[in-house]
Amino acid sequence: KVSLITRRFELKLAFLVTTQCAMCTVHLFPNHIMRRNEAHGQFQVLECETEYLHVSRKGVWVHCTLAHLQEMAMMQFHTSWLGFCGFVNHVIGRGESSVHRPWITCDERCVAGEEMQKMYVEHFACRLLMTHSMWATFQHEVAHCAHPGTSQVVQPGVSGGTKEHTCQECTHRKTYFSDFEDPDALAAAGVASMADDHDGALPAVCPLHTPWPFGVTGEGILQNARASADDMPEEGIHLSRTRLPVQADPGPGATCGWVHMAVMDSKTMVHRICTVKDCQGALVNYRHGRFCEAHITLARICGVDGCEVACVHKEAMTCDNAAHIRVYHRWCGQFSRESFLGVHRGLHTHHGTQADKGLPREGAPAPGQVQPQGVEVPPGDPVANLDLGHTFQARHIYCLQTLQWACGVPIGFGKCCGSESTPQVHSFISAMFPIPSSHPAFMCYDNACSLLRHMARQNIDEPWLDSIYFIVDAWHYINHQPANLLCWTCCNPSPRNGPQPYLLFQTTDPTTGHTQMARAFNAEAAEQLNGWLDGFEAQLRQMSDFNYGFTVQVALMLYKEKRGRQMASKGLTL
Repeated sequence: KVSLITRRFELKLAFLVTTQCAMCTVHLFPNHIMRRNEAHGQFQVLECETEYLHVSRKGVWVHCTLAHLQEMAMMQFHTSWLGFCGFVNHVIGRGESSVHRPWITCDERCVAGEEMQKMYVEHFACRLLMTHSMWATFQHEVAHCAHPGTSQVVQPGVSGGTKEHTCQECTHRKTYFSDFEDPDALAAAGVASMADDHDGALPAVCPLHTPWPFGVTGEGILQNARASADDMPEEGIHLSRTRLPVQADPGPGATCGWVHMAVMDSKTMVHRICTVKDCQGALVNYRHGRFCEAHITLARICGVDGCEVACVHKEAMTCDNAAHIRVYHRWCGQFSRESFLGVHRGLHTHHGTQADKGLPREGAPAPGQVQPQGVEVPPGDPVANLDLGHTFQARHIYCLQTLQWACGVPIGFGKCCGSESTPQVHSFISAMFPIPSSHPAFMCYDNACSLLRHMARQNIDEPWLDSIYFIVDAWHYINHQPANLLCWTCCNPSPRNGPQPYLLFQTTDPTTGHTQMARAFNAEAAEQLNGWLDGFEAQLRQMSDFNYGFTVQVALMLYKEKRGRQMASKGLTL
């Protein structure tokens, strides 16, 4: 006998029936198949379209409807598995409420949080395996896998089934100036609009079909990046800035291709990592730990930088040096006003004493920390430097880097540590698109000019320089310096810029009948995804490295399916 939560959310007693093959010793369960290997023990193969899920070793099973309801709650309300557990307890059992529910047909046993977590992991593990096309070949060893079906898909990488995505919002046919009604007037208007943006610094009439002074790719981009208005003659400043590469029209009978745009941005959604500088290892203890497995021995050393003396005792963070203890006290004082009473005391107390300044009292443990015992700090002890570096708390990653198509469908994600540096961003996009033939035609990034400059300086034969246009979205472009020649010429998002006619298309106003230009791609798709991810920020901040990657993968998968349904309802699929 087992406990079963039915599709009507009723808790009942049921009988579990399993079968076993007498020849190959395969054991069949409703949600998985157990195979035995003489060399490696038992292996489990998940059933990805199962009707029932096993959520507890105590014999608790749930219908897949409950898992689908949890998926909808996560999509619509950003609900965690623990919050959904509280909801289920109020629906099925008494939970925290004393109201009797007559529709309960069995005992009113509440669902434990561990059971909801296991349902969350098993359900979304199967969903991710199907999304990444791994469910047919995936199997794991039962004795050594704590999270079945997740270890191969939770790390930063490409979201399943998105590299081949195409739709009318992120993919368009190539557009040429000859396709417009008056291409010469359009190009002249584009130069005039750029002159207006720079307070008339550009002449209204200037050459439009002259090449760049140093070329478009390779060494030419590097020289354009080093060039500036300061080292050019005054009479050549305006002319050099208007020498933009102009697209050549295809010959008669040539086939027009397609243009794809990707959008990249960062989001400050962090999780904790090892406190040692330049180490990105996962913490051994995420409750109050500071070190990864490789640096766990440093927990017994004084936490002040440069000190190699052992701590006073096991739970202390500093040695018996009075100056180091004062540094620890000062750090603890930063968290003494986090409560309402602490803030109230800080606003209404006088200055001068240690208690008035919000510092912890001598001999009293700071909130959330362990005070070194058996060591007293002499009163009035002069300390030359209280700003010493320390390892009293774990560090965290800098940001979550996301990449999506211009329609909003996520491509993948990565992590940046320390800062959103151009080498890390370069490594991220190279991991997303390892083959040059898979590069999109355009990539929109708020710091595209610095990324382009980094690529040109590091490798003059960088494949990204010959296969893609990097542009800055219009929202961030207004804050870039006008004297940056590389950004002004190569990363200009203006749709009337000479080399980028793909960024616009010609439409007709249905009311007036006038022809007008519209942007072909949504360059703010990353900002919209970041706004949706805001609901998960509080949850992700407290997660481990593994759970962080798993939740982000699940969130991007749900967002991809949401955008797919929206585009299908509008008839925008290709």
